[in-house]
Amino acid sequence: MTNDRTEPGVRERIAAVKIIARWLSHGLYPERLLRAEENVSGFLTELVAGSVRWRRTLEWITGRYLRRRPSRALQACLMTGVYQIFFMDSVPDYAAVFTAAAAARRFAGEGGCRLVNGVLRRVQNDREIIRRELEHQPAPIRLSHPERLWQRWTTRWGEDAAEALCRW
Repeated sequence: MTNDRTEPGVRERIAAVKIIARWLSHGLYPERLLRAEENVSGFLTELVAGSVRWRRTLEWITGRYLRRRPSRALQACLMTGVYQIFFMDSVPDYAAVFTAAAAARRFAGEGGCRLVNGVLRRVQNDREIIRRELEHQPAPIRLSHPERLWQRWTTRWGEDAAEALCRW
């Protein structure tokens, strides 16, 4: 059983997973869910905001290793784990994998823990291959923007301007 007091960062990651799972399931605003949390740290804020911001890219990365869409809780565990591996240089990979797997154990038992652990270890090992392949993906995936928004912007201003807006 996970003991949040002895495993640094697990409490914050579990809070992030809960927030993201509720956002994925019910469309609730992550900022409002964050405000409802006690002791909101910069780490928790970054993990939630970053995972939400990079959703499309994170789903593309995890989709490479999944046969079917996982539950919202496991999807949130994977998103936060991959976000830490790819975008949070201050987080060691082992900590991202361990704590995401611990959160998955809490929400989905041992099977969920094994799934998250396995996917994140493969992502960790394939990181450079994934980065190279990501460079060749369409801008909405590479820059993590909704297809509808991308279409509207390219129609109105052209691809170069739309990509500049996405980067901004």
